[in-house]
Amino acid sequence: MDEKKKYISEMQRAENIKLIITYTTFAIAFAMCMYIGVKTVVFKTYTKEDPNHPDVEPVKTGIGYLLGVGIIFINLEFFLLRDYVDSLTKEPGVFVKGLHPHPLYFEIDLVLHGCDLCQERLKKPYYEAYRCRTCDFDMCSRCFKRKDNKDFKGM
Repeated sequence: MDEKKKYISEMQRAENIKLIITYTTFAIAFAMCMYIGVKTVVFKTYTKEDPNHPDVEPVKTGIGYLLGVGIIFINLEFFLLRDYVDSLTKEPGVFVKGLHPHPLYFEIDLVLHGCDLCQERLKKPYYEAYRCRTCDFDMCSRCFKRKDNKDFKGM
């Protein structure tokens, strides 16, 4: 039972770290987009009457578009980074041949669920089970331990 508590606390800690990284990168991307938006609005342009006016009239119109493209790239960078962190922290799942065609993932807090093999409700304190995210198949820890037994009724 001690190993389950340790595993569950490690999984929750990893999920919290992942959320902190995601929210932090979102806040940074949001701040950068706000800075570019303000910079676009207050961007200094020269007038013809200004004695220090360089001849940059064609460039003046394109600067707003270039700054706008920066916002697109910042958001693209955030979403790519988020997907990369998701792929690094993705749980591989467990394939149980002859029992279920999709990978099963260990999950907790499945309060109103029951095992699809032994038809028993999940029990306290964790309400833990191996769950298929594709087709809503649940397998309790007890049945998962017996999965390699030839006489197991699920095989």
